[in-house]
Amino acid sequence: IYFSGDMVRAKFFFQGPYHKNSRKIFLGLKSGENVAITYTTGSGKTRSTHTIWAKHVYNESIKELEIPIDDNPINFKLDMQLPEFLTENMKAYNFRVYHEATVKLDISRRSDEKFLFAIPIFVDPPSNDRIMSQDLTSSNFTLNVSHDRACVGDVIEVGVTQLKDIKYRSIRVELHQKVHRWVRKRSASIKEKKVLTTIEPQQYFSQKITLPYMNYSSLKGNNYRIETTLKIIIDKSMAKDENYEFIIEYYNRARRENRKSNHHSTSKTVCPFCGFRSEERRVGKECRSRWSPYH
Repeated sequence: IYFSGDMVRAKFFFQGPYHKNSRKIFLGLKSGENVAITYTTGSGKTRSTHTIWAKHVYNESIKELEIPIDDNPINFKLDMQLPEFLTENMKAYNFRVYHEATVKLDISRRSDEKFLFAIPIFVDPPSNDRIMSQDLTSSNFTLNVSHDRACVGDVIEVGVTQLKDIKYRSIRVELHQKVHRWVRKRSASIKEKKVLTTIEPQQYFSQKITLPYMNYSSLKGNNYRIETTLKIIIDKSMAKDENYEFIIEYYNRARRENRKSNHHSTSKTVCPFCGFRSEERRVGKECRSRWSPYH
């Protein structure tokens, strides 16, 4: 497991004999994001759909190797530093963040063979001593939230004090998450919400709430931003609801109190013969690499 800012070292090993039409091997370590926006123009028969992309590489390390004539084994190492800002492997609708090792075999007169291996990167939540409370005062209420950053499973305390005698039906506490992405001058969002609790009208209350699991942590890249908001809604029967929002730095993984940087676990998903497993055939089958004599 790696953390933001860590140095990644990948070891590549190839054993001949190689495919007779093999020309070169391309090795790579790459970290980046691909964000897309799909939109429509026109109407009726002139209606058309367009997709625009923003592709950004945070960091990469690439090496080109010649195929040995005498079928000698190839043993090579690549190093790459992961981005300093918080990021992890993610895939959603028209949106992907990746940290991976890649291998491409250039073969003449047929399609190249490609292999992808995800680099497990962990978003390390902050320790408890960095947590601060948040307060908000309006003409009718004083509100308090005990956390400005929290992990899934953390217990936060929400307090509401009524300043004026107003009529309302209930107080609802919700956790909202928005994945906002943009490409050029166009933008789009994916939203999710969970109702945490509903409270009857009271002059003052303080309630502890356990944060549920959300799909993403609060992260930000070049063309995307994931925001998590704790929303307190005063539900009025005959008037417009009052909404109060507290932005929370949310992590959908439990806190690790004893972080050991650069002590990583190594996991391998390999074929016992050629040392690789195909991304396209990874479910229930061996890689069947045509450049291995066993396949």
